[in-house]
Amino acid sequence: MLNTENKDRLIYALTLAIEAKFDAGDWTKLAYEINEVEAIEGHGRLIRSLNWGDPD
Repeated sequence: MLNTENKDRLIYALTLAIEAKFDAGDWTKLAYEINEVEAIEGHGRLIRSLNWGDPD
């Protein structure tokens, strides 16, 4: 579970992600910055979908 500080950092980072196009390296860096590596690396569709070039 995210603590308040990590939750705030996640919301900020996701806001930036919405405004920019994240690649797999960006998501991995974010995961380490907010100490949520398992949440991002364990989300198979997130990283895999980056290779498809879909807008979502």
